[in-house]
Amino acid sequence: MAVATDPLASLVAQLRDAVCGSAPERVPSLVAAALEPHLGNRHLLDSRQLTPDPKRYRQYVLHVEPEGLFSIAALIWLPGQKTPVHDHASWCTVGVYRGCETETQYFLDGGRLSACARATRKSGSVEALAPGADIHQVANSGSEIAISLHVYGIRSEERRV
Repeated sequence: MAVATDPLASLVAQLRDAVCGSAPERVPSLVAAALEPHLGNRHLLDSRQLTPDPKRYRQYVLHVEPEGLFSIAALIWLPGQKTPVHDHASWCTVGVYRGCETETQYFLDGGRLSACARATRKSGSVEALAPGADIHQVANSGSEIAISLHVYGIRSEERRV
């Protein structure tokens, strides 16, 4: 009889391998490579973690690594739901698990935010974001539920691995 493996535990182990012992500047791209194959696993999230909120996008924390080295969250979006414009104080790798999302990137121009780029990402796509250069807004631009997996990590100067 085959032993069933926990898909989330498998993802966490691969992310841990990508983060621990790697040069800090390589971590986001290594995390992206580790995350990508899991985006097609329909058993990664349970039914509760697939439940949207009718008013705003919903976030489910899936894992927090000891000492905060990294965390994994699933974001569930109904069509038209979006984040406020924001940036990250840490690196972040995002994979689209289901549906599609549109990211609008901004730059700060004389104290004002100006949109500078827009990209739509479909199921299976992955992007690594570096802190300080990632002012953006994310929206579900499709007609169905969108789900994305976000891996957040601490800044390289905070790493103790």
